[in-house]
Amino acid sequence: MNAARLLAAVVVAVVVAGGAAWAGEAIEVEAVDVSARPEISLTISLPADVVAAEPDADDFAVVVDGTRVTAEVYAALRDPMEVVVVMDASGSMAGEPIERAAAAALAFVGRLPSSARVAVVSFGDDPAPLTAMGATHDEVVAALTGLRAAGETSLYDAVVFASGLFEAADARHILVVLSDGADTVSAATLEDALAAVGAAGADLRAVALQSPEASPEALQTLSGGEVTTAVDANALAAAYTTVALDLTGRYRLTFSTAASGLIEIEVFVRSPSGVLAASQQVDLATGAATARATPSAPPAGFGMVDPGPAEVLVAAPGRFDQPWTLPAGIAFVFLGTVAALWLTSRSGEDGSEFRPLEGILVAAPKRPGLLAAVGSRVRLIGDGVARRSRAGAIDAALDRAGLAVRPGEFVVVAATAVVVGVTLGLVLAGLVGAVILGGAAALAPRFVLRTLAVRRRRAFADQLEGTLQTLAGSLRAGYGLVQAISTVATEAPEPTATEFNRVVVENRLGRSIEDSMTAMTRRLDDEDLGWVVEAIEIQREVGGNLAEVLDTVAGTIRDRNLIRRQVQALSAEGRISAYILFALPIVIAGFIGVISPDYLAELTSSTIGLVMLGGAAVLMGLGGLWIRKIIRVDF
Repeated sequence: MNAARLLAAVVVAVVVAGGAAWAGEAIEVEAVDVSARPEISLTISLPADVVAAEPDADDFAVVVDGTRVTAEVYAALRDPMEVVVVMDASGSMAGEPIERAAAAALAFVGRLPSSARVAVVSFGDDPAPLTAMGATHDEVVAALTGLRAAGETSLYDAVVFASGLFEAADARHILVVLSDGADTVSAATLEDALAAVGAAGADLRAVALQSPEASPEALQTLSGGEVTTAVDANALAAAYTTVALDLTGRYRLTFSTAASGLIEIEVFVRSPSGVLAASQQVDLATGAATARATPSAPPAGFGMVDPGPAEVLVAAPGRFDQPWTLPAGIAFVFLGTVAALWLTSRSGEDGSEFRPLEGILVAAPKRPGLLAAVGSRVRLIGDGVARRSRAGAIDAALDRAGLAVRPGEFVVVAATAVVVGVTLGLVLAGLVGAVILGGAAALAPRFVLRTLAVRRRRAFADQLEGTLQTLAGSLRAGYGLVQAISTVATEAPEPTATEFNRVVVENRLGRSIEDSMTAMTRRLDDEDLGWVVEAIEIQREVGGNLAEVLDTVAGTIRDRNLIRRQVQALSAEGRISAYILFALPIVIAGFIGVISPDYLAELTSSTIGLVMLGGAAVLMGLGGLWIRKIIRVDF
């Protein structure tokens, strides 16, 4: 280390008694570094009450030879630091005092920078090392929570022993000593303790707990007069907090100056009680701190300013801040949605609309030109999006669901639903609500199509047995297959009538019965219908009595349906139990979340709670799959 750093390493604080604009408390100037001139670095230490106020860069001012300079302010919390926590565990601390002291010391350690290395020492009849220097957090916690009070007070021996625990030569050495009484059994003297502290280059911070045996004079001598006093055990936490703020209240001020030779540096810090000040004269040529100077008044405008009487601002509601704006906005969104749906569900300006299930064009009345143009334009945009979907997936899904709408119209309806969901989410719950409702609205059309398709397929399957009987009867009466299918299309209920009517229309347009029936099988995804279509194809190729074949297939389907319904009846109780078991934790959690949100906070705000929730969701999902596997019948 060069001479400049050595001479500037220790600079004593100056207590300044100022006028009304600034206070007379002390700022400790710890070091001045001029090795990187013209850049100068100044390290200062602030009192605990100033650190607790969390000053920012605007609360610091640096003046060089009467001229204020721009300084960069850094909280010097990452500087190397070694701290030895010395705890009085003599008999007078037994009971609540030792418990309170341990808790306060733990909180103190928690306030230290993460880079600080800590050791713990206790003393009663003799000093006892509880942890080595650089102990882990868990080791420190175990050491402090395991403290037991007994014996006499060996304060001086403990200070001498703790002073020898420091290891790093380039780190700050801090001794934090707690005691409630005078030394009674030490072999070392007060002078020996002072010498050990000086040899270690340590800064001793003392915490004195008032008691009948208390002797604050020794602690004042060891700490240079800096003793934080706790009137009782309950005040120990505040005392340790004050010490922690003192230790961490170090700031580094870096600034540049064109001055040379002997300069005077003044530092001003704005605090809750006024402006603190310190001054130092430094010889830039040698780096020597030659003398202390008395700070002058702070720079103009830097002192505490009386803001005067508070001005009360009354905000008048604006045009869009009225109570009716929120309902009106929601109403406009729904009106726009209804308008979009109406425009896309009507015919275009060509006066016709396509009904996919019948496969024919039906004339529709024209509307006024403007509405026709808007509706046609919206549908064209939707059709363009639908054409870019994968292999007509939207058209096929609409066919399965039995919806007589164009793919473009469905795209417009789905997009409108997303707009409504996002808008309502923003209005009701902000960005999170927009994401949730928008996502739900985006998935809702697909869910609706799937639900309608499943419901339609089940209805067709339930009607298939009667459909085959009608076909077989028509064939026995002398009708051909096409006439028998026409009879089903005329007499069967929905959706069977619509599907067989489509087969008839496609046959009239030139498509073979086999192809139309195969397409119906793919559309409905019905295994039983597949067997019927295969039977018809075989009969048309090799001949035979188709009516008897259909009667046989109908009997097989009847037996399969009987078994399926029996399984559903027998598993009804299990299914309803599964529904209740699935819904019960969700309903109860929602109810508790409404009446007592804090009760569930441990589950939603902790890692272990989130893991438990995730595990419960996985187990419930596996249980649902297991129940579904049990009640599902495969033929």
